[in-house]
Amino acid sequence: MSLSHILAKPELQTDVFACRQAITQVLVAVSKGEDTSLLTPQMVKHLASNDLVIKKLACLYLEKCANQKNEDLLLALNTLLKDCADPNPTIRGLALKTLCSLRDAELMQYSLKPLKLALQDQSAYVRRIAVMSCARIYKSLPLVIDDLGLVDLLYGMLRDSDPIVVVNCLHALNEILHSEGGVVVNRKIAYHLLNKLEELTEWGVATVMDVLTNYKPKSENEVFEIMNILDKFLGHSNSAVVEATFKVFLHLSKDLPHIKTEIFKRIKPSLVSFLNAGNPEVCFMILTFIDENILPESGDLFADDIKSFFCKQKEPVYLKVKKLKIIPMIASEDKVKNALDELMMLSKDHSIEVAQNAIFAIGKIAVKHNCHLGTCISRLVSLFHLNVDYISSSVLQVLKSLDIDQLGELEKIFHGLEQCAEVIQDPEGLCAMFWLLGEYGEHIDDAPYMLEDYSEKLGELCDTGVKLHLLSACVKLFAKRPAECQDTLGKLLEFLMIEEKDCDVQERARFYFHLLQKDVEYTKRLVLSR
Repeated sequence: MSLSHILAKPELQTDVFACRQAITQVLVAVSKGEDTSLLTPQMVKHLASNDLVIKKLACLYLEKCANQKNEDLLLALNTLLKDCADPNPTIRGLALKTLCSLRDAELMQYSLKPLKLALQDQSAYVRRIAVMSCARIYKSLPLVIDDLGLVDLLYGMLRDSDPIVVVNCLHALNEILHSEGGVVVNRKIAYHLLNKLEELTEWGVATVMDVLTNYKPKSENEVFEIMNILDKFLGHSNSAVVEATFKVFLHLSKDLPHIKTEIFKRIKPSLVSFLNAGNPEVCFMILTFIDENILPESGDLFADDIKSFFCKQKEPVYLKVKKLKIIPMIASEDKVKNALDELMMLSKDHSIEVAQNAIFAIGKIAVKHNCHLGTCISRLVSLFHLNVDYISSSVLQVLKSLDIDQLGELEKIFHGLEQCAEVIQDPEGLCAMFWLLGEYGEHIDDAPYMLEDYSEKLGELCDTGVKLHLLSACVKLFAKRPAECQDTLGKLLEFLMIEEKDCDVQERARFYFHLLQKDVEYTKRLVLSR
């Protein structure tokens, strides 16, 4: 049976339960994206129901289908306007919310008078809805906001007795004044909001904290006065409140850099406790907050708590990757061994993304702590024996980025390079391997023969970058070991100049050919220069 026939049943007028079920089926159809425009006249009739649940369901339908034809929605207008004056505050609020959700400029004109009355309603519930409705009106009728003086009204309502009305006013003003930077906070508003904090919900406190970042105190004494009021919120149990409070402290200490260290130390215990709590979403939010707000100015703050940043087995991949980005940044000199042990374990993780990021993190530690470069490289090279494509590829990319020249016994470093060459498939890994063969080929016994093997199967290589790196490696190694590479380089240049279809690769091959043809010794000095 169609929904139209269900709604047309006579028993729906007397059977409240059946009527609720029928309207629910219509809402389910709306949620699935089905066209229910033909049902609107029948749904509008239920707006006049004496049953509050049916009335709410009918209003919800109108909000969802507010983009339908005006003539259908006009049927609901009289009922909604009448309900805006109903003795029951729940019905008044529901009608106003629905009226301001119609998203049609002509229909919204009818909501302006009830809206202005609702802003002064005795019921806090109605005032809450009226304030948020101002933001809805602004999206469709921005000019009306100024004509009615709603901005001034909303500023006045910041002193409302109901704390939720105050928070809603802040949200509405931020929406309306977005292009001007949000709510303008003077000293009176700032201290009024500070005194209101104890009455607000956790999310209300976070909202007020965000608004307080728009206030600039006049003196250093005022800064410390506000900080003393807010200090207890740095140890709040809600992470959003802690984060928002810390941003206020950062804002207040912008011109007082000498107190920032104390602020960081004050907030650190709360952040570490949230990290150890185990909630992945909260942990990710805290890590992002630390990464963006604390590490750029105080990278060593969490050095003693580095284990709190280590990954747990059941954590989601996105959280592990975020931690792997931060671990190298907070690893101090005496914590490098602990960090490397953790990263080496994660480099064998079943997730490719985690394993690769762990290997890249080892490279970052090697760059940050140069005295541990040899240890980091030894750990990285030990991963070659796994013979796993993405692991070997990541190790090669890291080795390419490190200054290996300062280390001795380079032959040991590249001992496993020959065996990993057989498993490398991705372009980034191949490019890194060719670069290393060209740069350090004199320390790798099989380097000329490895390049020869790839030169012979050049037709299988599709990536332009890989071909260019192979060509450059052959030219560099020819400059160091000419006798072993002359034949390979000659065949490679001939193939690339004649058979190659990629213009970039072909032109590079011709450049090297003419350079070598003109002066071999000069070419050697050129390609080997740093």
